[in-house]
Amino acid sequence: MGNNEQLTIVEILYGNAAAALRDAQQERPGDWQDAALARALQIGSDPVAADAALKTLVDKQAGKAAYQIAQVYALRKDPDKTFEWLDRAWANHDAGVGLLLYDPLLLRYQHDPRFAAYCKKVGLPAPNERTTTVPIAERTP
Repeated sequence: MGNNEQLTIVEILYGNAAAALRDAQQERPGDWQDAALARALQIGSDPVAADAALKTLVDKQAGKAAYQIAQVYALRKDPDKTFEWLDRAWANHDAGVGLLLYDPLLLRYQHDPRFAAYCKKVGLPAPNERTTTVPIAERTP
């Protein structure tokens, strides 16, 4: 993930469509920029551009960016497509799956029963599962 793509996500979280688009456009052209643009345009005011960016991302990168496509569908508030693309990400061994529990775009579905089921399937703890840890100072050598 490029730096401008990360900034794009931050601006999306702030709801700043113009800044998100600016950061996405400054990402190096190619796969990362396609993903950043597809995300940024989902919060803007141009649904035609948002649809076109998603189509471009799917057409060019469905086999290697299923996780990013799931993020776009999450931004579109489409849980069915989000989980469909998460399943594809798992099937494609997409490394993005490891970010799931830290991904603010996908955590919006953490209370959906499919989220916990998906976490279990991919070997991650569900967000509501608490693990007991022993503070470092209390560990025995």
